[in-house]
Amino acid sequence: MSRDDSSGRVVLTNIDIQDDDRLDAARYVGARTRRKEDPRLLSGQGSYVDDVVLPGMGHVAFVRSPYPRATIDAIDVSAAKGLPGVLGVLTGRDLTDDTDPPGNWRKAILPIEHVVYVGEPVVMVIAESRALAEDAAELVEVSYTREAPVIELEDAIADLHLAHHGDETNVFESVANASFERVDEILARSPHVFTE
Repeated sequence: MSRDDSSGRVVLTNIDIQDDDRLDAARYVGARTRRKEDPRLLSGQGSYVDDVVLPGMGHVAFVRSPYPRATIDAIDVSAAKGLPGVLGVLTGRDLTDDTDPPGNWRKAILPIEHVVYVGEPVVMVIAESRALAEDAAELVEVSYTREAPVIELEDAIADLHLAHHGDETNVFESVANASFERVDEILARSPHVFTE
């Protein structure tokens, strides 16, 4: 191996790839490889998590927020709980005593008072079958008061509206002493530059 000083590139010379384990993998780059799982998957015999059936297993469906930002006014799970075959219905309030979010994560598993994105899980329904869990989830009634969402990055950084109630800022983490002074210089030396 030698370095071409004029371009800074590394040039491989007189190397037997068979003797160098680090370079052995290079023969697969860009080449067709036969995967041992292909026949099973292509013939419809693959096994996925959704295919697993165990004795006493429950199935989960979620009631999700239709709004990007809102206050949860009330949740009525009585109709879902009364459906035969429903094993449990859980809200954020049901989970607060038994959970402790790790590290800096300030968010509960399920929201208690506020939702902050469309599709955020609000209620978890556990039932004897997936279809029954989905049917029971349809019976859950959640009432919301819509709020102004945080949409623009500039608004989020300026903390005009806090994305999560109770937080002091929308910035979850920042990189201290980050330097981007040489970015233009490095990009100017790039072998390929694409612009829109």
